[in-house]
Amino acid sequence: MKILNKTITILKLMGLVVIVYLILWFFVFTDFGDDKRVKLVYDAVTKIEEYRNQNGKLPGSFRDIGLNYDESGPIYYDIKKDGSDYTISFGSYGVGHSIFYDPKTKTWGEVW
Repeated sequence: MKILNKTITILKLMGLVVIVYLILWFFVFTDFGDDKRVKLVYDAVTKIEEYRNQNGKLPGSFRDIGLNYDESGPIYYDIKKDGSDYTISFGSYGVGHSIFYDPKTKTWGEVW
């Protein structure tokens, strides 16, 4: 009887481990949430371009266009060195992977 109880307990723990692994896999290794961030990027591009048209220059940060995003995200704004263009990016698939949008070329890219 003791062996049967230990076997059942081990099987329950293994089942729990599998369930936790599947949940983590879903949230870490899928595009879950990327659609929302893509919309945030397009909304930010619209506001940045409106600011540029009104002021003749790019905003210094998201705060200049009324967005309260900072270095913790969910999206990031990078002005190119010459100050004429920018990209907006967000992290995806865990650490070390970013997706970025270049409004000048209207293309998406990724960096691993």
